[in-house]
Amino acid sequence: MHKFSTSTSGAEFCIKLNPPAGGESRRDASPLFDAAARTVNARLFLDALEAVLRRFCDDSKTLPWGGPEWTNVRKKMNAIVRNVETAG
Repeated sequence: MHKFSTSTSGAEFCIKLNPPAGGESRRDASPLFDAAARTVNARLFLDALEAVLRRFCDDSKTLPWGGPEWTNVRKKMNAIVRNVETAG
């Protein structure tokens, strides 16, 4: 489990994973991933994640409802609902 802490300074927003030994998430002109600095550019990451999710949704429209992909989606959604219900 990751512990998150957030800080803001100017135009930069960082999310530190397991600080101080973990990495950071940044929104500035940095590359998507900088291994040396252990940082992830949050804006580029979110843009890439959105593209993957859009492609997944578009591809899923043509899959049969009873197929393995939709069975896995329903299984995951049911698990998420159960977790939310027990957390609330």
